[in-house]
Amino acid sequence: MRLKWLTLFVVAMNVYCENNTSSQAVDLLSSALRAATFPLTITPAGDLQDAGGKLMTDAIRNSQFVLIGESHFSQETPRVAAAVCRIMRPDSYAVEAGPYAAAYVNGLLKDPQRASRMKERERAFPANMAFLNDEQENDLAASCAAWSQTNNFALWGPRPGV
Repeated sequence: MRLKWLTLFVVAMNVYCENNTSSQAVDLLSSALRAATFPLTITPAGDLQDAGGKLMTDAIRNSQFVLIGESHFSQETPRVAAAVCRIMRPDSYAVEAGPYAAAYVNGLLKDPQRASRMKERERAFPANMAFLNDEQENDLAASCAAWSQTNNFALWGPRPGV
């Protein structure tokens, strides 16, 4: 509920600021955003803690889908996404990789040799897939599969032309 009000507030403030570009409007928006900021800690075990962690955990537990906007190849994004998978226990995980790359990696997710097979493939075919060839991103996919509630976990990649 709190997230819905925050979204509504940000949209209303955006409209207000477009119509009133005074420093007062900018200060009001800045103040409101600071007030809606919560500390977030990810423990070494992968749990979300602090006020931000509780807010996210409650929202994730009551969601069917979670979308994560990210900056690629950061250390933080895979840690946050893995924490989301740990809470959500997803049936699937959609990635920015083609369907063939996703299917290949999906077949390796429970393979104890997954990491070495990915390295072998990358040596044989350098830069052959987007993101899943990065060790942290590949570990994230395996983590999501490990936390899944189903044996039919699926890694999804978009079809060509989509």
